[in-house]
Amino acid sequence: MSYPGRLPIMMRCVTFITTLAVLLMYCSISVFASDYVLPYPSFMPGHRLYAIHRAWSRVDEFWHFGAIARIKYHRQRADTLLVEAKTLFEYGQYEFAARALLESNKHFARAVLYDKEIGEQQKDTGEQHALLKASGEKHTEIIGRLSNELPGQIVWEPENREPQIIDIGLLLRQAEIIRAFTNETQ
Repeated sequence: MSYPGRLPIMMRCVTFITTLAVLLMYCSISVFASDYVLPYPSFMPGHRLYAIHRAWSRVDEFWHFGAIARIKYHRQRADTLLVEAKTLFEYGQYEFAARALLESNKHFARAVLYDKEIGEQQKDTGEQHALLKASGEKHTEIIGRLSNELPGQIVWEPENREPQIIDIGLLLRQAEIIRAFTNETQ
Protein backbone atom coordinates (compact mmCIF):
# COMPACT_ATOMS: atom_id res chain seq x y z
CA MET A 1 0.00 0.00 0.00
CA SER A 2 1.42 3.42 -0.91
CA TYR A 3 1.22 6.50 1.18
CA PRO A 4 0.69 9.55 -1.01
CA GLY A 5 2.55 12.19 1.09
CA ARG A 6 5.53 10.07 2.14
CA LEU A 7 7.72 10.05 -0.97
CA PRO A 8 8.28 13.80 -1.13
CA ILE A 9 9.24 13.81 2.57
CA MET A 10 11.74 10.99 2.00
CA MET A 11 13.20 12.80 -1.02
CA ARG A 12 13.57 15.98 1.04
CA CYS A 13 15.38 14.08 3.79
CA VAL A 14 17.75 12.43 1.31
CA THR A 15 18.43 15.79 -0.35
CA PHE A 16 19.06 17.45 3.01
CA ILE A 17 21.44 14.71 4.18
CA THR A 18 23.33 14.74 0.86
CA THR A 19 23.67 18.53 0.97
CA LEU A 20 24.85 18.40 4.57
CA ALA A 21 27.43 15.72 3.73
CA VAL A 22 28.77 17.75 0.78
CA LEU A 23 29.04 20.90 2.92
CA LEU A 24 30.87 19.03 5.67
CA MET A 25 33.26 17.55 3.11
CA TYR A 26 33.90 21.00 1.62
CA CYS A 27 34.54 22.53 5.05
CA SER A 28 37.00 19.82 6.03
CA ILE A 29 38.86 20.17 2.72
CA SER A 30 39.14 23.95 3.00
CA VAL A 31 40.50 23.67 6.54
CA PHE A 32 43.38 21.46 5.42
CA ALA A 33 44.11 23.39 2.20
CA SER A 34 45.30 26.57 3.88
CA ASP A 35 48.73 26.93 2.21
CA TYR A 36 49.35 30.12 0.28
CA VAL A 37 48.63 29.56 -3.41
CA LEU A 38 50.25 31.59 -6.15
CA PRO A 39 48.20 32.61 -9.18
CA TYR A 40 48.35 30.91 -12.55
CA PRO A 41 50.42 33.02 -14.98
CA SER A 42 48.49 35.20 -17.36
CA PHE A 43 49.78 36.39 -20.73
CA MET A 44 53.50 35.78 -21.16
CA PRO A 45 56.05 37.80 -23.17
CA GLY A 46 55.59 37.09 -26.85
CA HIS A 47 51.79 36.94 -26.65
CA ARG A 48 50.09 39.71 -28.60
CA LEU A 49 48.04 40.77 -25.55
CA TYR A 50 51.02 40.87 -23.17
CA ALA A 51 51.71 44.59 -23.69
CA ILE A 52 48.04 45.43 -23.10
CA HIS A 53 48.00 43.26 -19.99
CA ARG A 54 51.10 45.05 -18.60
CA ALA A 55 49.65 48.48 -19.38
CA TRP A 56 46.38 47.54 -17.68
CA SER A 57 48.30 46.39 -14.61
CA ARG A 58 49.99 49.78 -14.37
CA VAL A 59 46.67 51.60 -14.73
CA ASP A 60 45.10 49.26 -12.18
CA GLU A 61 47.55 50.50 -9.55
CA PHE A 62 45.85 53.92 -9.51
CA TRP A 63 42.53 52.34 -8.49
CA HIS A 64 43.99 51.08 -5.22
CA PHE A 65 43.67 53.85 -2.66
CA GLY A 66 45.03 53.63 0.85
CA ALA A 67 47.74 51.52 2.37
CA ILE A 68 45.69 48.33 2.77
CA ALA A 69 44.51 48.33 -0.84
CA ARG A 70 48.03 49.05 -2.02
CA ILE A 71 49.57 46.25 0.00
CA LYS A 72 47.04 43.87 -1.59
CA TYR A 73 47.80 45.19 -5.08
CA HIS A 74 51.58 45.00 -4.73
CA ARG A 75 51.47 41.56 -3.10
CA GLN A 76 49.30 40.23 -5.92
CA ARG A 77 51.54 41.79 -8.59
CA ALA A 78 54.63 40.33 -6.89
CA ASP A 79 52.94 36.91 -6.88
CA THR A 80 51.98 37.13 -10.56
CA LEU A 81 55.40 38.35 -11.66
CA LEU A 82 57.23 35.70 -9.64
CA VAL A 83 55.19 32.96 -11.30
CA GLU A 84 55.91 34.59 -14.66
CA ALA A 85 59.65 34.68 -13.88
CA LYS A 86 59.62 31.06 -12.70
CA THR A 87 57.89 29.91 -15.87
CA LEU A 88 60.25 31.90 -18.09
CA PHE A 89 63.32 30.57 -16.25
CA GLU A 90 62.02 27.03 -16.75
CA TYR A 91 61.68 27.66 -20.50
CA GLY A 92 65.13 29.24 -20.81
CA GLN A 93 63.90 32.77 -21.48
CA TYR A 94 66.42 34.29 -19.09
CA GLU A 95 66.22 37.92 -20.22
CA PHE A 96 62.43 38.09 -19.82
CA ALA A 97 62.62 36.09 -16.60
CA ALA A 98 65.17 38.48 -15.10
CA ARG A 99 62.94 41.46 -15.93
CA ALA A 100 59.92 39.78 -14.36
CA LEU A 101 61.90 38.87 -11.24
CA LEU A 102 63.18 42.45 -10.85
CA GLU A 103 59.62 43.74 -11.24
CA SER A 104 58.38 41.19 -8.68
CA ASN A 105 61.08 42.33 -6.25
CA LYS A 106 60.00 45.95 -6.70
CA HIS A 107 56.35 45.14 -5.99
CA PHE A 108 57.17 42.94 -3.00
CA ALA A 109 59.39 45.68 -1.52
CA ARG A 110 56.53 48.15 -1.88
CA ALA A 111 54.15 45.71 -0.21
CA VAL A 112 56.58 45.43 2.72
CA LEU A 113 56.73 49.23 3.01
CA TYR A 114 52.92 49.51 3.02
CA ASP A 115 52.78 46.68 5.56
CA LYS A 116 55.08 48.65 7.81
CA GLU A 117 52.96 51.77 7.30
CA ILE A 118 49.68 50.08 8.24
CA GLY A 119 51.41 48.46 11.21
CA GLU A 120 52.57 51.84 12.50
CA GLN A 121 49.13 53.36 11.97
CA GLN A 122 47.49 50.31 13.56
CA LYS A 123 45.07 49.95 10.63
CA ASP A 124 45.59 46.23 10.13
CA THR A 125 44.19 43.51 12.34
CA GLY A 126 47.12 41.34 11.34
CA GLU A 127 45.43 39.77 8.33
CA GLN A 128 47.44 41.68 5.70
CA HIS A 129 50.70 41.03 7.51
CA ALA A 130 49.89 37.32 7.78
CA LEU A 131 49.09 37.15 4.05
CA LEU A 132 52.27 39.02 3.17
CA LYS A 133 54.30 36.74 5.40
CA ALA A 134 52.73 33.61 3.84
CA SER A 135 53.40 35.08 0.41
CA GLY A 136 57.02 35.76 1.37
CA GLU A 137 57.45 32.19 2.59
CA LYS A 138 56.02 30.78 -0.65
CA HIS A 139 58.21 33.13 -2.70
CA THR A 140 61.30 32.09 -0.71
CA GLU A 141 60.47 28.44 -1.37
CA ILE A 142 60.23 29.02 -5.13
CA ILE A 143 63.34 31.22 -5.19
CA GLY A 144 65.30 28.55 -3.30
CA ARG A 145 64.20 25.92 -5.78
CA LEU A 146 65.23 28.15 -8.68
CA SER A 147 68.61 28.84 -7.01
CA ASN A 148 69.30 25.11 -6.94
CA GLU A 149 68.19 24.50 -10.53
CA LEU A 150 69.63 27.50 -12.37
CA PRO A 151 73.24 28.49 -13.13
CA GLY A 152 74.71 31.46 -11.25
CA GLN A 153 75.44 33.40 -14.42
CA ILE A 154 74.52 33.03 -18.04
CA VAL A 155 75.61 34.76 -21.21
CA TRP A 156 72.45 35.76 -23.05
CA GLU A 157 72.92 36.23 -26.77
CA PRO A 158 69.85 37.91 -28.25
CA GLU A 159 69.55 38.29 -32.01
CA ASN A 160 70.93 41.52 -33.51
CA ARG A 161 72.32 42.72 -30.17
CA GLU A 162 75.45 42.33 -28.14
CA PRO A 163 75.60 39.37 -25.72
CA GLN A 164 74.97 40.26 -22.10
CA ILE A 165 75.75 38.53 -18.84
CA ILE A 166 72.75 37.87 -16.65
CA ASP A 167 73.73 37.24 -13.03
CA ILE A 168 70.86 34.96 -12.05
CA GLY A 169 72.42 34.09 -8.69
CA LEU A 170 72.57 37.76 -7.69
CA LEU A 171 68.98 38.37 -8.79
CA LEU A 172 67.73 35.40 -6.79
CA ARG A 173 69.75 36.44 -3.73
CA GLN A 174 68.26 39.95 -3.90
CA ALA A 175 64.80 38.39 -4.11
CA GLU A 176 65.48 36.28 -1.00
CA ILE A 177 66.68 39.33 0.95
CA ILE A 178 63.62 41.37 0.04
CA ARG A 179 61.31 38.51 1.05
CA ALA A 180 63.15 38.18 4.39
CA PHE A 181 61.90 41.64 5.41
CA THR A 182 58.41 40.22 6.01
CA ASN A 183 59.78 38.47 9.10
CA GLU A 184 61.24 41.73 10.42
CA THR A 185 58.12 43.92 10.17
CA GLN A 186 55.58 44.05 13.00
